[in-house]
Amino acid sequence: MKLNPFSAVGILLMTVCSTDGIRKSDEVCYPPLGCFSTAPPFGISLQRKLIVKPKSPDDIGTVFKLYTRINPTVPVDLDARKVDTATATWPDFQAKPVKIIVHGFLQAVTPDDWLSAIKNELLIEGDYNVIIVDWSKGNKPPYTQATANTRVVGAQIALLIHKLVESSGIKNSDVHIIGHSLGSHIAGYAGERLDELGRITGLDPAGPQFENTDIRVRLDPSDAMFVDVIHTDGRPLLFLGFGTLQPMGHYDFYPNLGHDMPGCTMSNPLKDVSELEKMSSSDYVSCSHHRAVKYFIESINSKCPFTAYPCDGGRDFNAGKCNTCGTQGCARMGYHASPSGDHTIHSYYLTTSDTERFCLYHTDVSIQFSSKPTFSEQGNIVVSVATNSGHIKTSRVSDRSMTFKNDQTVQVTFTDRDDIGTITSVSLLWERDNSLSASIWNIFGSSSKRVYVNKVTTFSAEADKSVSFCAADNAIEDKKTLLLTTNQLC
Repeated sequence: MKLNPFSAVGILLMTVCSTDGIRKSDEVCYPPLGCFSTAPPFGISLQRKLIVKPKSPDDIGTVFKLYTRINPTVPVDLDARKVDTATATWPDFQAKPVKIIVHGFLQAVTPDDWLSAIKNELLIEGDYNVIIVDWSKGNKPPYTQATANTRVVGAQIALLIHKLVESSGIKNSDVHIIGHSLGSHIAGYAGERLDELGRITGLDPAGPQFENTDIRVRLDPSDAMFVDVIHTDGRPLLFLGFGTLQPMGHYDFYPNLGHDMPGCTMSNPLKDVSELEKMSSSDYVSCSHHRAVKYFIESINSKCPFTAYPCDGGRDFNAGKCNTCGTQGCARMGYHASPSGDHTIHSYYLTTSDTERFCLYHTDVSIQFSSKPTFSEQGNIVVSVATNSGHIKTSRVSDRSMTFKNDQTVQVTFTDRDDIGTITSVSLLWERDNSLSASIWNIFGSSSKRVYVNKVTTFSAEADKSVSFCAADNAIEDKKTLLLTTNQLC
């Protein structure tokens, strides 16, 4: 049986065992939060070569800041040590969904930071109780101490939720905790103390001292009824990566393979130099780590759904094997992520833009070549699509010459910040490779100088709609174009 640490029995047992601040060799206890041991799984390991005990609630100084639509800009603060006064301190708190936002290492809470940005978007989207958790007195260096302090903050959030459930009529399932970096693991610590917490969203959970640890040490799917994670900085710390690629949720999203976000890499920093000048060196170094936050903020009220494809890994995604929703179905990354109902664990991949707006619409065009006649030609195909909204998008199948042959299927993906509408026509321009090396190769291959197309299928991931154009094994000669319209739908 799981002991509720905030029940009368749980508090009594912990109080009998210790008084406030009493330290034993391997633990420290802070009633009514409980005891925090440095024994396994929190003990010294390959991931944690230095272990420290968490500081006291007095030292960490956690403050809960409540915002509602009635009071959206000036918070009502509640000292985390005085959650018994929540009802009196928060008269605006009502029985409606609760969103709790938790920051990570070195973050200071200010009126114009990302926590406020999430809060503002949430209050536009729905009528919520939004609570920002300010533990900025306990998130200072050294990192090992801040890491230890997360356990206390998680316990404080769990106690707050327990008190609000007792006094206001909400349920654990009404609560959604959104944590960035260390805040993701804080959310996990809160969730493991509560039965059926509604949801946890981990925004690039911190990797150092958490990756490959026991599930009791880090965020994991058992911490809430639905745990979704966005990975954006999954490089080793040696390469200035602050996140992790390790799956930690029911749904793990890997935009741009989960590391080196577009617009953040050293080889292609920010396009706008003036924007770069506004950033501190720490912001620049942690650009990818913070990008998960920006994706989440945009996702709350954007019409673009951040569609992500089911995929077994980055290698398959790079190889173009994950550009359909398949039987599993695609998922929305960000605020509107929702479980499929089976609570199984899935990984999803997608691409984003390098600047805001980050979300992209995707249109996949698959070209299926004919079974007969036999051909094998080197070259490239230029694919153009036209839509009912007047958009025309063009791309080559490959950035270099390649071989096209019978029964082969090749694919092009078009991305755009806006929904380009329904595709009304597709044209294919065949460009045969007439270089010397290709000519020598063709001596042993086909001499038809043309390719034969059976069918072209377009798929919109956002609309989950596919349209097929029948080409009826039409031949395309060098430098000639095959045009397919709605008159040739299959």
